[in-house]
Amino acid sequence: MHLHWPRCRCTPQRFAFEANAKDVHHANFATKLASQTLTKQEPARWIKYGHTSSGTPRVRCLQCLGVTSLLNPLSLSRSLQPLLTALLVAFRNNEPLETALTSLSLSNKVLYEKLGKLQQLLEHASRCYERQWFSTLPTITIQTHSTVSHCRSGLQGYDSTACWYLSTAESRTGYQILISDNLLLNNVRSDAHQTGRYLLDYVEPDMAATQSVFEKARLTYERIMSRSQFDQRGYCLQQHAASKEGTVLRPVYSAHAHMQTLQALLPPNKPLALVLEHESFLRGAAITTFAESVRLQTTQLYYLHALPRSIHSEATKHYLANNNQQPVNKLVSDIQQSNLHPINVQQSNLQQSDKQILSWWQESWHQYDHYFPAKSGSTAWSLGIGVLTGKTANEKTTKGTATEQLASLLVPTHPKWHEDFWSTFEQWLPEQQRRRLSHQRVSQWLGIFRYLYNFCQQPASNGAAPGSNNHVVPATRTKPTFEPTHIASIAEYINSQPLK
Repeated sequence: MHLHWPRCRCTPQRFAFEANAKDVHHANFATKLASQTLTKQEPARWIKYGHTSSGTPRVRCLQCLGVTSLLNPLSLSRSLQPLLTALLVAFRNNEPLETALTSLSLSNKVLYEKLGKLQQLLEHASRCYERQWFSTLPTITIQTHSTVSHCRSGLQGYDSTACWYLSTAESRTGYQILISDNLLLNNVRSDAHQTGRYLLDYVEPDMAATQSVFEKARLTYERIMSRSQFDQRGYCLQQHAASKEGTVLRPVYSAHAHMQTLQALLPPNKPLALVLEHESFLRGAAITTFAESVRLQTTQLYYLHALPRSIHSEATKHYLANNNQQPVNKLVSDIQQSNLHPINVQQSNLQQSDKQILSWWQESWHQYDHYFPAKSGSTAWSLGIGVLTGKTANEKTTKGTATEQLASLLVPTHPKWHEDFWSTFEQWLPEQQRRRLSHQRVSQWLGIFRYLYNFCQQPASNGAAPGSNNHVVPATRTKPTFEPTHIASIAEYINSQPLK
């Protein structure tokens, strides 16, 4: 819904699904405020202007004297709190979504009406929080990775639609910043409905199992080079590449849209480290979107391969032998009792073991053995980091230099937050059920789940976050100034944000 006063073009904070200026495909991915998409002749000036008879707060524009309403916390709470509470209970008890919906006994019409309102409200609160939180970080480090998920096709002869998703998480805490997919909705007018349609009819085979991150990187390069074009990634068959709701695009299209949306969500002029899944067109999308900051070297791009290793492996035993034979569990216990933040501990648990120059692109790769503190023991990983930009890309490095320090920055607490998020979502809303839901419904449930995952996890009896990887030591972040489980508090928080 657009809402502005034609005399001064000022806009109060209201919800609206908007396409970003640079790319119409953002309409599928980003929930934006109307105030972020309308050009104003002069900065809007808003003042509080009493309440309506139902208690809804109002504001007035000092330029054109127009009056409009904000959110009504009490009204929203009466309507949406039972739904949020039921979802929260199921989430924290590791119960599927179906359990929560059964307890509500709502008709589909009422449920989906409330669902849309709740998803927008939680999305809005998340974006407000992110702007405040990101502004406090000296450097933003994020991980971006892909996955495939199905929803209902809605077309006769098609079993389901396979959507290619990209998710970006903050590397230290696992906070899910942005999730997008490659279904271009019918209501978005774009030539991409014809020019960008996904036409491949095969799925790239899984790579052979290997215990070497260098070998995995080499095999990935070979797979990329074997394509007719680097960006022609086959992720599903044609029987899963059609939808009644829109056009399934080539993944490269959604990669560029994802990066442009991500750039809009992140604060400008903030040092950024972007850790990518090893995929050439992801690198291309990132380096195109962040071209100026890459040139200024305030944004750095990396590839990451991470392979779990047994804590009983020879490499682990060698590491422990060089650390006074300290058992892994004892090491973790000492870390937890010291109350040190994981990012301050990882550097002592990082061992650079090798470096290689790989591929036609001559990219510098570094291998590290990394030992992450965990709630129930320790997790040992072999990390392969490909340096794509910046001075370190072609520099010779040795132990203790900038590249090793970057490894601790890029992967401070967990190398695969995306797997933790999607495996937890699978428990909450299994794919068998998602295949029976429209893309719109799956997107709404995914948006709500993103909020629950980011704000509403609480320690379980073993100290781990319910549903999430029990081997992860979660890092703390800036506490929100609202109560994430109370609708009234969420609405009041949104109303308290500066009006534009």
